[in-house]
Amino acid sequence: MNRISALLFLAALVSAASGVEVEWFPALPLREDVITVTAAGTQQGGTLHWGVNPKGPQWEMAVPAYRRYGTVMDGRAARTPLQGPDDQGIYRVELGPFNSREQRVGHLVFAIQWADGTWENNQGDNFVIPVSSGRILLDRDPYGLNEPVIVKVVRSAPGGELRWGVNAVRGRWHLPAKIYWPKGSIPSDDGLAVDTPLPGPDEQGISTLVLGPFNQPNQVVTSLHMAVHWGDQWDTDFGRNFNAAIDLVPEGEPAIDLVYPQSGDWVETHMSVHGTTPAVPVSLWINGEQIAEQTNRAFRFEVPLADRGYGPMDVTLRAMDGDRTLLRYAAVWHVPTYPRAVVPAEAQGPGVTILSTNRVLFTLHAPAKRFVSLIGDFNGWDSGADRMSLGTNGTWWIEKVLPPGRYAYQFMIEDQVRIADPFATDIEWKDERGRETYQHALAHAILDTAREPFAWTADAYERPPLESLVIYEFHIDDLAPGQGFTGVIARLDYIRDLGVNAIEPLPFTEFPSDHSWGYNPAFHLAPESYYGEPEDLQRLVNEAHARGLAVIGDMVFNHMDWNSALYRLYGDDYEASPYFRLFKGENWGFPDIEQSTPQTKGYFQAVLHHWIHAYRIDGFRYDATRWTEWKGYNEWGASWYAYAAKQADPETYQIAEHLPIEPALIRETEMDTSWHAHFRWRIRDMLQHGYLDREEFEKVLDATRLGLQYNLQRLVYTESHDEERVWRAFSHQGISGQELSDRAISALAITLTAPGPAMIYAGQEFGEQTAKTVGWNPLHWELINDPSRQPLLEAARRLCRLRTTHPALTSEKILFIEDQPQSTVAVYLRGPLSNPIAVAVNFGKQPAPVSVTVPQGKGGWMNVIDGTAVVPTDDGVVQTILRPGQSLVLCHSPDASPETP
Repeated sequence: MNRISALLFLAALVSAASGVEVEWFPALPLREDVITVTAAGTQQGGTLHWGVNPKGPQWEMAVPAYRRYGTVMDGRAARTPLQGPDDQGIYRVELGPFNSREQRVGHLVFAIQWADGTWENNQGDNFVIPVSSGRILLDRDPYGLNEPVIVKVVRSAPGGELRWGVNAVRGRWHLPAKIYWPKGSIPSDDGLAVDTPLPGPDEQGISTLVLGPFNQPNQVVTSLHMAVHWGDQWDTDFGRNFNAAIDLVPEGEPAIDLVYPQSGDWVETHMSVHGTTPAVPVSLWINGEQIAEQTNRAFRFEVPLADRGYGPMDVTLRAMDGDRTLLRYAAVWHVPTYPRAVVPAEAQGPGVTILSTNRVLFTLHAPAKRFVSLIGDFNGWDSGADRMSLGTNGTWWIEKVLPPGRYAYQFMIEDQVRIADPFATDIEWKDERGRETYQHALAHAILDTAREPFAWTADAYERPPLESLVIYEFHIDDLAPGQGFTGVIARLDYIRDLGVNAIEPLPFTEFPSDHSWGYNPAFHLAPESYYGEPEDLQRLVNEAHARGLAVIGDMVFNHMDWNSALYRLYGDDYEASPYFRLFKGENWGFPDIEQSTPQTKGYFQAVLHHWIHAYRIDGFRYDATRWTEWKGYNEWGASWYAYAAKQADPETYQIAEHLPIEPALIRETEMDTSWHAHFRWRIRDMLQHGYLDREEFEKVLDATRLGLQYNLQRLVYTESHDEERVWRAFSHQGISGQELSDRAISALAITLTAPGPAMIYAGQEFGEQTAKTVGWNPLHWELINDPSRQPLLEAARRLCRLRTTHPALTSEKILFIEDQPQSTVAVYLRGPLSNPIAVAVNFGKQPAPVSVTVPQGKGGWMNVIDGTAVVPTDDGVVQTILRPGQSLVLCHSPDASPETP
């Protein structure tokens, strides 16, 4: 069944449940074809809801040239009424041809909305029709074993080349055997295909090339895959390529009957190949090499395997029936013998368990793998030295006697793929010249059985309550370029003196090479080796705790790097992998983790427990939870992360990056709070463009108006690693001088006086203005001494101290004072009215008067922004003129106000 036929079959099968059959004609449309979509088995009309070129859930909007009469737009989707019913009760609609130069179309995607409002949408997957460019035309499909494949390339030009490969598995081509290469062919750079020059086009613009026949035992070919290019101009049929099948046993032709082995069989020390053939002689080939020949129609070959390497074997039989070749083959595996035994009860989960001074248990959970070996510097990296035993649950294991010391090791999967231990807590990943690298086979897990436990000293440390939390987010290589964890320690006094009480480095788990933001994790349990040793990170956490700073880990659980061991364990065999799934939508270019399996849940639980217990991490920020999704209180995804972490330590912070915010996630799970991107966007937009939308301002300051139960359920910020810096964005708006400083201060003032935990991004406090760069972007620390930045830095220090010390700002209470003489001024009180923090901000582009009534009583008032005293009138009114973008933060009673820096 070809791809389009399979889709049609699925469409009919799915529709049958509702009694409706959806089909389209032609089944294999070209871009010049009109496509007719029909619906039978319904008594009501409907509308085709359609688009083109889907990428995950997103569709492209069809250009006007493709929209037939009666079509209206609904966002990106076009809506075209179905016509009918005809005399057979069938509704239909015609679309295309999709051959406009304005838009190349590779797929048509649609659903049907019926007149009663219900949908026919292929059980949520929508109907998808591949539309071929038709660049390569074949005269048949499939081809018989002895038939040449005549390839016609239309709309051709001189200098073209056909790139072709064979026997694709999960989209990955294989290099054709050289015996099949036409004259002039050369291998492609990736070694998976060949480039064959195309003959010049004829008068119709058609280049014709003959391949095959593919009937040689050196390589059995069952499928052919093609694309065409003229230099850098390619036609890959929208990434699908042009494909043809080769039928080894065409209907009605004689065939070899191979009784044993069958594809998928495993053989160990000996293999008996037997069956019957209508022709003699018959020869046996293994991996393209002739082994033996017989003249018996009932044949049997006895093949000892002692001298053959382990791994996949192509077993091929060839016979000649006159001038016709007969081929049969089986893809089998030669596997070593290995023990089957239950994993020892002492195993403490996957990875390594140190059983005693010199006994170590290694485990790897790898269901469906045929055999696994432990290799390392302790056995000369010999895959035959330590074959692992298979437990009953798909876990491979081996116990080794190793004297105390430091060891490097890997797992060898089926003698084909080297990977480091996915559960390794220390990784060395360097090339032969000692440089950090990315090649997965060069990543080594490190086991140090002589390492002493870290000596923690900050035992008096207490975590700040969530309501007082102010996080300092930074990229380690920006904060301390090239100095790693030790460099961050050197900056801790500065961070503490700033007045924040938590640090949140961008992801510090092991990633490929040396420079990265860390959102391409490869080993979730190991610290990034470029930043330092595990002890260096433990020392950083200890030193942070000694200064009263919490440490929050940024965890990326949505995806992993292509070179991660967990991905390489199965590669693109998503059906076998318990950890990854095939995902065709946008995922930042990384493999997508399958969240719901027990293996994935166990993996993330181990990760979180490790960082809590081995490193005393205080909490986690989970990246991209909108994409990881979640289900139930603790079933899978984001809800499982929070639950698993709370099981290890109920007091840890659980922070989601869920954009846009989803109140149910915080309300119904163990998640404590979530990044509030809407706050960031609205506050920055108002400050940057000089206006006040009072209703929106009050919503983002008091998020209970947006569906949250409490303001603690969101984390506020105006700058993070994800967007351009405030100072840069405002200056590019044409704001400069005093106004630029005032607006940057106001962004911090609103952030640090809003209800809920807060965050600032490293450099925001002194007006860092570099462009957002995903990678190396060091902070310009010299700006601390720039006179133009001093007011911002001093205000940041005072505001951070106020936020972490004043009880009014730990309260949920916020009162908006709306009777201001100027519409661009916002005023609000935080905390109890007996001792509030009063805030006023002029968002406008002109100076504006402000009037704030504060409680009368003992003690003075000060403007926290600049540390100056403020004297209210006898009736408790503070009146002043605010410059464009300027803010005022009033604090009552010197003993409750922040210390002037």
